[in-house]
Amino acid sequence: MRILSLIIAVISIFAGEVRDIILVANGSFSPITVEHIHIMELAKEYLNENYPNLKVVAGLLSPVNDAYRKPELMKSKHRIEMAKLAVANSDWLSVDSWEAEQEEYKPTVKVLEHMLESNKGKYNNLRIMLVCGADIFDTKGQVRSWSDESLKSLVSSDYGIVMLSRDGSDIEDILRKNPILDNSRDKIIVLKDSETKPISSSLVRKNFKLGLDVSEMVDPKVEQYLKDNELIS
Repeated sequence: MRILSLIIAVISIFAGEVRDIILVANGSFSPITVEHIHIMELAKEYLNENYPNLKVVAGLLSPVNDAYRKPELMKSKHRIEMAKLAVANSDWLSVDSWEAEQEEYKPTVKVLEHMLESNKGKYNNLRIMLVCGADIFDTKGQVRSWSDESLKSLVSSDYGIVMLSRDGSDIEDILRKNPILDNSRDKIIVLKDSETKPISSSLVRKNFKLGLDVSEMVDPKVEQYLKDNELIS
């Protein structure tokens, strides 16, 4: 019954309202992998096939600010450039460098607010939707770096979340344990049984250091950029 209620809630909200959608993925991209791109393509395909009234007009990749201070985080100028190389042949994906170019770290909700404001005049009835894996949520259905107010903003009228099930994440359990998510199911689209691969930036760095083949993990242009700039040693 719970799953049926979720389906009905989502259909009732999205069925009649035509909206342009910008899908957003933000993260370290240190370096960007083929899986980062694949996940965006999965999200777009799912929305196109299941929500004819939601038109995906663009996808934006937003590399995190250097101030995030994640271990082994490459300088933003390199991460931005590699992301641009990775989407150079895409007709819908591009890189938004605003987050990375700020003087300080900006919370995810501020990044999405920037994207909404800077794109409002280009599209009709625009909604920004964050694409993320359910594994970013802990066992209590919370994200350590997101306040309750930020999470409320992420599921408000002009925003939403496209959530992918991976690493064995129980999305229904995550939604149920977080009251904000549980009460905002109409702003959350779940991609269950998504065909994702266990490719991460950290695995790319590890294999690169060991001299192992990473050609199936990153775009050839990204691999060459890593070598030319000696970013992994």
